[in-house]
Amino acid sequence: MDNRRKHSTQLPAELTYIKRVDSINILGVTVTNTLTVNEHVDRVLSNCAQSVFALKTLRAHGLNRECLHNVFNAVILAKLTYAVSA
Repeated sequence: MDNRRKHSTQLPAELTYIKRVDSINILGVTVTNTLTVNEHVDRVLSNCAQSVFALKTLRAHGLNRECLHNVFNAVILAKLTYAVSA
């Protein structure tokens, strides 16, 4: 059980010329003030779907299986495992 104190944060007054947002993308990781990570996961999966299409195109142009595997590891697997805590 987590017995640490839960602190509430008082947000500063909103400035009229700066829009307050609920999430921000920092180095490819969507950080949000809510407890869900749905937005980040959706963005990563959408990006991976585009990369899978690129892999299919490379295969159609004759790239061999080993090279396709290397591209998958370098692009798709890296995107899926980036910023994942153990």
